[in-house]
Amino acid sequence: MTSSPTPSPRARILAAVVDLLRAQDPAQVSITAVVRQAGTTRPTFYRQVGDLPTAFAEAAVTRIDAAFTAAGVGPLGAVDGASRASSAARRRVDLHDVAPEDLPAMERVITGIVEDLAPDAAFFRRVLLGHGGHRVQLRVIEAVAEELRIASPLAPALARGPLPPTFAAQTLAAGVSWAMLDWFAEDQRPPAATIAHRLTTYLHRSVIGGLGAPPTAPTPDLPTTPEERKNP
Repeated sequence: MTSSPTPSPRARILAAVVDLLRAQDPAQVSITAVVRQAGTTRPTFYRQVGDLPTAFAEAAVTRIDAAFTAAGVGPLGAVDGASRASSAARRRVDLHDVAPEDLPAMERVITGIVEDLAPDAAFFRRVLLGHGGHRVQLRVIEAVAEELRIASPLAPALARGPLPPTFAAQTLAAGVSWAMLDWFAEDQRPPAATIAHRLTTYLHRSVIGGLGAPPTAPTPDLPTTPEERKNP
């Protein structure tokens, strides 16, 4: 029987941050408490993550990464973009050609991710609203946007769309991040299946016929230049 590999110092530090933030606000979490929980030292902490806001952000992304991996669509950013795109192609569906009845597969994946994250709602609420929360949110948006742009079923449509794929993916990821934070903050949260359905609809309707539609000539009644807007 082979034993499980020993977690790296960085992994232990991030796991300790998640454990501490499940019960405490970020302002109450110190480097001393983190290294004690992780069984490491302050020099190791500084070498691995640098500071507490970075540790909070990376811990949140690591937790989301675990949920994506469990759902079969991660880990986020584990390999270079070309490798992720190649791997994703084996499971990717071009939603321009997908009938509405085929969307439940995407919704089931999102439901699984939401259900995985739900027990840590307090952790995410604390880390996103606490000290360094803006950095956490930016890091989460960056990671989710990468998944949408490179390895999600929406990637081919975003690549053909009228906006730069990175910009489009980031705006979508920001919407998902806000919706999830709002869900985490609710005392009486709707079921995971409900928020998953909303997110699936949001992503699908935003991209298909929207940000994923190929550029077309402007409609006659829609002014697109400064001169046209000044002289309707």
